[in-house]
Amino acid sequence: MSLINVAIWPVLALVSAPLIIHLLTRRPPRPLLFAPIGLLRRALRRQERRMRLRRWLLLALRTAWVLCLLLAVLQPQWGRSVVAVDGERTALSILVDASGSMATQGADGQTFFERALAIGQEQADRRPISLSLCSTKGLKTIIPEPRSGVSLQREIGDIEPLGSVSLSACASALSEASLVLTDGWSAFVGDVPVEVVAKRDEGIDNRGFGEVVLSRRGGNSYKLRVEVVGPPGECRVEAFIDGQSRAATRVTLPASGRAFAQLTLGLKPGSYRLELRLPNDSRGADNRRQMLIFASGPTRLLAVNGDARDSAYADELYYVGQAERALDHHDPFTLESVVAGEEHRAPLQDSDVVLLANVARLDPGFIQALTSFVRAGGGLLISVGSNTDALELQRNLAALMPATARARWAAKDAEGNVSKKAALTAAPPQVDWIKSMGLARGGGLLRTRVWQGLNVDAARGVTWRMNDGRALWIENSFGAGRVALLTTSIDRDDSDLAIRPGFVPLLRGALRRLSGDRASQLSDSILPGQVWTYGEAVKDSVFRRVDGGILRAQLLDKKLSFEPNALGLWQQKDDRLAVELRTDPLESRPNTQSETRRVIASGTTQDQQPLWPLLLVLGLVLLAAESWVLLADHRARAA
Repeated sequence: MSLINVAIWPVLALVSAPLIIHLLTRRPPRPLLFAPIGLLRRALRRQERRMRLRRWLLLALRTAWVLCLLLAVLQPQWGRSVVAVDGERTALSILVDASGSMATQGADGQTFFERALAIGQEQADRRPISLSLCSTKGLKTIIPEPRSGVSLQREIGDIEPLGSVSLSACASALSEASLVLTDGWSAFVGDVPVEVVAKRDEGIDNRGFGEVVLSRRGGNSYKLRVEVVGPPGECRVEAFIDGQSRAATRVTLPASGRAFAQLTLGLKPGSYRLELRLPNDSRGADNRRQMLIFASGPTRLLAVNGDARDSAYADELYYVGQAERALDHHDPFTLESVVAGEEHRAPLQDSDVVLLANVARLDPGFIQALTSFVRAGGGLLISVGSNTDALELQRNLAALMPATARARWAAKDAEGNVSKKAALTAAPPQVDWIKSMGLARGGGLLRTRVWQGLNVDAARGVTWRMNDGRALWIENSFGAGRVALLTTSIDRDDSDLAIRPGFVPLLRGALRRLSGDRASQLSDSILPGQVWTYGEAVKDSVFRRVDGGILRAQLLDKKLSFEPNALGLWQQKDDRLAVELRTDPLESRPNTQSETRRVIASGTTQDQQPLWPLLLVLGLVLLAAESWVLLADHRARAA
């Protein structure tokens, strides 16, 4: 009986244990007899997963170190420098960046352009090369086919880096076996190998000049507005007149790299050579600008009065005289008038502009003299009024008229009577034209009302219209001079233009423009790659550079075409023509070399260390890791 009890109690314990565990853990009951078997099975599964992970780990380590060793062997070949080794004879196409920034002087005293030629010469000493320059006019081929024994300096000659270039466009025309030598300041996109000859800290202190505008402040006082570009900071701007320092100021450039300096000059009538200077920096070409100023003094206006009155207020030239007094010494012009019929006695040759104000007819001799006056460079302003006969005006001044006169018109009310209440409103003037007068947009002329005027046919030259499309101001050139037609009166008989706030500045700007008064302008300037043209016949086509040099311009179809080959001011002695070849402001802006792909062949950059040593070390580390895992497995099995 005792043996049975001993055998039953363990069986009962095995059977009741799952029930007790279920009550305590809320898990499904199962016989305790099978619990060791489940534990063993789970242990086997964990062991199997561990072994599988270990095998994957060994496979990954083995693949990784084999790949690293393979890349370490191959990388020096596909990442090697373009510089040829001794005995290599593969032909190479070299493209040298000839932009203006390549004239920047580096820390070693050489310009970036000279460095590029030295690197190119190393290539030419080892292999056949072809040579091209990327200039302002695109790709300039120096050596079209590869050949050995090339002297780059002799082939390039006296060509100097100048202007802004498109390096990407030039490089797109190169063959696969090519090399671009640049300072890294010209933006570049492409797969062609590039070698940057400038270090990252060179040339960043460069500043230069941009646009220069001259305006009259009053009397003999003039204001210069000078654009300065470059990295942030303060710099000094100095102005020289005929070699003498006359004005200086300081300007602080913001982070945008662009600021404007204001200089005031006192100049009597005459022509002057102006030179602007910045302090010396790594590139001196853009620290200087040279140009001519023509200070002409007051504009001389000769007016032919076609409607003279005893009452000054009612006179045709009353408001013109008021404008002369209002400007006074600030921006003067002188007015001399003659009555219509006495124009043959007028001092035409002592005038800059002639005003025909509401004139009915003109003396034939005066018309002939007036035509020669305008053709030689004088100005003519024609205004109409009640005395103007369209057919007579067209017959007398057909050669000078900027438009064909048809007939006078008048605004009428509903009953057909001429009425100021039915007047037309002037539309906004052309922006470029109004700015050339020195006025802002609108210029105080937007509410001008016109109730009588002259209908014309104008194919071109209309710069101001009324709201129904009729021409109000037409302007065209004639020979070396200019002619303007105001299709309404210059007093208050036909419009209220004379009492508008913009009338005085409009009249002054028109007189300056018609007379060719260059007091608010400077001599022309062009950028590298551009051609300067002059539309009138000249006696001499030879230009001399102020700093030395002589060059002949081309005369084609009575037009002068001139392309300077060096920076600075070029002058023509007899005709007083002048043009400045200046640097592009883009060359002086604070660019960064990150804009350029700094690639040597198709591997590492010029300043990076080679990758193959790192790959070799990494492969050895992975190999050691694999050995450690295998050793751990061996010890586990031995235990």
